[in-house]
This record gives sequence, C-alpha cells and structure tokens, in this order.
Amino acid sequence: MENIYDINKVIAKLETTRNNNGDYFLGFLQTKSINAGVLILKPKQKDIQEPHSLDEIYYIIEGEGCIQIGEKVHPFHSGMCIFVPSNTPHRFFDNNSQLVVLYFFFR
Repeated sequence: MENIYDINKVIAKLETTRNNNGDYFLGFLQTKSINAGVLILKPKQKDIQEPHSLDEIYYIIEGEGCIQIGEKVHPFHSGMCIFVPSNTPHRFFDNNSQLVVLYFFFR
C-alpha cells in the first residue's frame, strides 16, 4: 500500500475512466478504518449517490454550488470541508462549473 498519493494523478485517472464508463468517483485508498477517493461532477451533472453506512467528510478542491444534507441545503465553495453523518441522504447540486471533491469514509 502506498503512503503518499498525488491527487492530481487520481483526478487525471478519473477523468480518463469516466469518459469510458460514466463513473464520477474513484477510490484510491481503502483500509480497515478509512476509504478515500475523488468525486468529479461536470457542470449541472446530477449527483445520484445514495446514503452511506459510514460517516463521510468531503473537502472541496474546486468548484462551488450547494449540498443537501437531510432536509437542509448548504452552499459551498473550494476550500470548504463538509461532514455527512452515516445513513443521511445527501447530494451535490447547483454547480455551474466542474466540481472536484476529495472524500473520506470512516469506519
């Protein structure tokens, strides 16, 4: 297992892969206690993720828009960190430019 990750390379790999299969996220680290990856949404692309059984943190690398967590809507921009509790419905929306997000799931 690697200890250091070049997020720019992960983003480039995701951009290549999603052109082939439509995925908009790519994991790069998985251990017993943490999963990490990158999510990229094109402008106005629909975020179709379902609630997760694990707590999650998002770090917004690039872009701005809104995230709905449960019933609440929160605006966000690059540099922000967002916490989503396990089993909570959530989705990104209203991004007018590309959205690049680093995510972490915790067990």
